[in-house]
Amino acid sequence: MTIRGIFKFFPLKHRTQVPTYLNKALKNLKRLFPGKSYFRFFRSDNGGEFIGEKTLEVLDKFDIQREPVEPFAHEHNGKIERVHRTLEERIRALLFVSGFPNSYWELAAHCATYIYNRTPHSALDYISPYEKVHSKKPDLSYLRIFGSRAYVYNDHVARGNKTASRSTTQYLVGFRNTGYTTIDLIKFARST
Repeated sequence: MTIRGIFKFFPLKHRTQVPTYLNKALKNLKRLFPGKSYFRFFRSDNGGEFIGEKTLEVLDKFDIQREPVEPFAHEHNGKIERVHRTLEERIRALLFVSGFPNSYWELAAHCATYIYNRTPHSALDYISPYEKVHSKKPDLSYLRIFGSRAYVYNDHVARGNKTASRSTTQYLVGFRNTGYTTIDLIKFARST
């Protein structure tokens, strides 16, 4: 979903989740931009998830008019198609460089979206969406390579051994305002 360059990634497991996440995204936008109506039209294909009764109720609730595009005419919805392609290319690149399998696409998608929002765009006069929303340049000093090795402090190490490692080896898969997102590949592989 893009709003004047602001992009938020919502991984959907089923198409039936579209109304729930659409409602969540629109509430978030309303909170970010109080008193402003950035959405007047919702342009989409005629997929069942976009023309369903629950989705139409969400659009009515936010006073948004649905604007369907012709089937197989991606150029009618060009801006979002371009954003999707850009993100898909970045996701593919992150997975390739990190050596992670394609099953880690969701982690790569979150990271790609985070970076996308901090990248200058020509449509925004070469400022980033982050800067457009927060009126300040994003701090990029903490960015690291997706998939790079990270050592995470482990306070569950036996206290009697002074030479035992105090960290576990994990891999960086994302960023937060308060630090990094890392995963233990062995535990993560078992859980999926």
